[in-house]
Amino acid sequence: MAKNKVAPIKKQTLTLPRLELMGAVIATETKSAHPWNKSRSTTRFSLVVKGPEWLCNRESCPKCELYDSSEQSDISVNHLQIETTQQPLESIYTHTNQPVDDRERTMTDTEHNNSDTEGIPAGIHQIIDIHAYNDVHRLLLVTAYVLRFVTLLKKCIINNDKTPPVSNTNNRPQTTMPSATEIINAETVWIQAIQHTEYASIITGLERNNHKIGPLSKQLKLFLDEELLRTGGRIQNSKLDYNTIHLILLPSHHQFTMMIINATHLRLNHAGSLATTTATCIRERYWVPSIRHVVNTILHKCVTCKRVDGHPYCKPIPAPLPDYHVHHTPPFSTCGIDYTGALFVKNPHNNTITKAYICLFMCAITRAIHLELVSDMMTTTFMLAFRHFAARCSTPTMLITDNATTFVSAANELKEIISDPEVQSFLTKIHTTWRFIPKRSPWFGGLYERMVGITKNALKK
Repeated sequence: MAKNKVAPIKKQTLTLPRLELMGAVIATETKSAHPWNKSRSTTRFSLVVKGPEWLCNRESCPKCELYDSSEQSDISVNHLQIETTQQPLESIYTHTNQPVDDRERTMTDTEHNNSDTEGIPAGIHQIIDIHAYNDVHRLLLVTAYVLRFVTLLKKCIINNDKTPPVSNTNNRPQTTMPSATEIINAETVWIQAIQHTEYASIITGLERNNHKIGPLSKQLKLFLDEELLRTGGRIQNSKLDYNTIHLILLPSHHQFTMMIINATHLRLNHAGSLATTTATCIRERYWVPSIRHVVNTILHKCVTCKRVDGHPYCKPIPAPLPDYHVHHTPPFSTCGIDYTGALFVKNPHNNTITKAYICLFMCAITRAIHLELVSDMMTTTFMLAFRHFAARCSTPTMLITDNATTFVSAANELKEIISDPEVQSFLTKIHTTWRFIPKRSPWFGGLYERMVGITKNALKK
């Protein structure tokens, strides 16, 4: 519109922003376009630059010769209705800085939001975001300060004072911490707001004496006491505290309930590995439906409890048993060897107490055991015990032991014996194979380690 209009012949300094303003005014008068200008310079110059008289007075605004007022009724275009009173042009643009369609859409959304929140009462939860807090004590402190500020503003309004009374009688700022009464009042305000949000239908039914108020109210015998939902119970005749007899109802999965449970758990110093201790302490004042499930959910996230009471890593899936452990062979063909710990025995000749050891030979197939009492763990002593075992049972084809020095030395000595030509000719078919389990892996020798434990328990009893 501004570029299509011919500039006036008069000696006036009309810049491009002024011409844009002129085009916007003419477009409004002709009602053939929306009174909205995308140029930012229009609004900026309309407030700074002083132009001709018609920029501030609509009556002296130049008329467009192409516009015929008789055809006004035939034009059906969205437009703004401008009052006939004199109004500065910059004030018009201040209120019309967006298109008509956008403003109508904004008004519709606002009306829709107002209709959605019409039934929800205003409360502290609409002022303070409870999800921004993890500590209930900090939340109540902030709420107490807010309520104190609101009280001071009310006193200012009642006294018609221009400045709010932010100081006490000594003319000092009120920087003191909230008292216990203010903390209790803040907690009551939060509980009222939460109950009116979560249990609005139950509260409405109790206020109207409606008997159809749901199973929760009938089961807990709910009633209103100073705008708080409390449980009835059956211990009214006891001498307990009133808050213990008539518990305050709280929703299960609300942020305020979660903070109450966390604070109670910390106050009890993480006592109890189950939810019983924390739930019992909470039910001295509050009633939370399904409290054990909620408490267990929170305690599973406690790092301190998980570090102390946590279970170890799961055992890996066991590997298949080795072939020598499942093949059908004669007894003691494959056997494991291990020593028990030192046993203190009394010498019958001189009544002195000395150390003795038990060398255990266990069959890997039948679980049969053969015990040999030895005086020490020397290699020569073990060789005597092994020769005695081989003479009594049979010469094994495979021996399984750990990496003890005694066994390694005995294995080397057996190799030297077997390498003798005379022995080789005799043990051609029954060579004994010595297999060692991996180092620092005692679980590989579980077949004989368990038998060692059973033998020691039997000897102690």
